[in-house]
Amino acid sequence: MKKIILTAVLMSFSVYGFSQFKVGRSKEEVKADKEKVTPKRIGVKTTALTADYELYAVGDDKEFLRYITKGGMGTEIYEVINFTDMKEEADFYKYVLGLYDDFKDNEILINNMKIVPREMKLLGMKNIMFDVYPKSNSDYKNSTIMLSKKAWINLFKNSRIHKI
Repeated sequence: MKKIILTAVLMSFSVYGFSQFKVGRSKEEVKADKEKVTPKRIGVKTTALTADYELYAVGDDKEFLRYITKGGMGTEIYEVINFTDMKEEADFYKYVLGLYDDFKDNEILINNMKIVPREMKLLGMKNIMFDVYPKSNSDYKNSTIMLSKKAWINLFKNSRIHKI
């Protein structure tokens, strides 16, 4: 009988002790963590119903640019430029913005991707498209859709780069 009472007392202490610990997370904590890692589209440039360029924000300090390239046999390939930090993104934005006023035929490297701008004139308007080489030493390239200066500015209108 003593063993049964002792076992019951010890079990009540252990149950009481474990009830003091918080197990898992609340729904609010899970929702907040999910919002930190879920990309939110903050900018878009569309042609008809297709989003050609999309700017996404993840958390408070990360953004990435997703764009469509034309592959073989009319296929569309979605590619992503992941910026290492906001300064790199701001530099890229300003670099491309400067190309509309004074086009320079040169290239830029972002995360080992070589991006070569090409000037395109359509109906007297300056547009830019990019040849993107997935690896800087590769001969394989994808070409993006044309982009006007106004579309470039609108794409980054809600970006956090304007706050730095």
